Amino acid sequence: MSSLLTRLLNGIINMTYTESEGKKKMINLKMNIPELDRENAMLFKAATLLEKCGNTPGTTANQFYATMLAEGISMDDEEFLRLSTAAVAIETMMTFDQAFDSELNKPTIH
Repeated sequence: MSSLLTRLLNGIINMTYTESEGKKKMINLKMNIPELDRENAMLFKAATLLEKCGNTPGTTANQFYATMLAEGISMDDEEFLRLSTAAVAIETMMTFDQAFDSELNKPTIH
């Protein structure tokens, strides 16, 4: 088995669940591959911001940008583009779920 595949499988196997603020259980996803860990961190952060906009597909760019600004993330911030791209990916998947699963009563939450 290749070294990269071994590292990926080890990372997936080592997922843990942690308790956040005594209420929610969060996934602590560490792949031990820096690029994937950074991308996953952006996806989780974008999901948190999207949840603040609401939990239905169709969040607009303006709503997301307003939420980022309210959280202190300005357009000059390094994370702005990465978070925006991650949010687009999440929203695309949520819209895809609704478009192709006619029996879907409640969309996947962010």
